Amino acid sequence: MTLRTLWGKLRKRNKGDYRQFQFSTVFAVVLISSFLMLVCSPLIQGALPDGGDSAKQVWLSFGVSAIGCIVFVLYVTKLFLRYKSRETGIFLALGAEKHVLKRSLSAELAGMTAVCSVIGSLIGAALAFITGKIMEVTVADVYNGKFAFTLSGFLLSVLYALILFLFIQFHYKIRTEVKKA
Repeated sequence: MTLRTLWGKLRKRNKGDYRQFQFSTVFAVVLISSFLMLVCSPLIQGALPDGGDSAKQVWLSFGVSAIGCIVFVLYVTKLFLRYKSRETGIFLALGAEKHVLKRSLSAELAGMTAVCSVIGSLIGAALAFITGKIMEVTVADVYNGKFAFTLSGFLLSVLYALILFLFIQFHYKIRTEVKKA
């Protein structure tokens, strides 16, 4: 039995741990990307008064939400890595090399985070579109704005996903460095 085969069997046996990490990552990216794509749309930007505090309040609530989502995902990542440390112990007991396991886990974590970020961004875009169209109809009597995706909304969503990716990788690196000491 190869290391890859054993890894696959352990992964299959512990689907719940993987699903929890994947769900939390997708959920965080959905929340923030849909928020960004909606707020950056002409519908919302045109409705915000010039020079008022409304835009500041919107971006402040975004900052609080983004930080909350990052903390949430890092907590779930910590739980996921706790499970993975047990799995790593099994491989070490079977004679696997530590640096190989570390690289493999880092690549697995990066791959899952990237896929979850893409899925979350797509779902977030769909959610923003649906919400934007509902808002168009709801405020049509008062405001004649139209929902549309903007480059800034898309780029900010990608930036958030990248920041989340880096935080997860950094959390993993710090966690493995602490265990060395």
